[in-house]
Amino acid sequence: MCRHLAAVEPLVLHDALFGAPHALARQARHPQHQAPGTTNADGWGVAWWEPGDREPRQYRTVTPIWDDHDFKD
Repeated sequence: MCRHLAAVEPLVLHDALFGAPHALARQARHPQHQAPGTTNADGWGVAWWEPGDREPRQYRTVTPIWDDHDFKD
């Protein structure tokens, strides 16, 4: 199942993806309202704007979000 996150106000991307109690990585690894299946082990991606950028920065991979140590760090 795809999950989408959008924010109008600035936020700490790491918290939204990995640190918050309902972070996207936790939702993908341990979905509570998904049938069938017990995980969302597909790839993932994110886009964000840095202050002053005209275009968003992007990151995407086929690695499950909880195993993507390169982005998490």
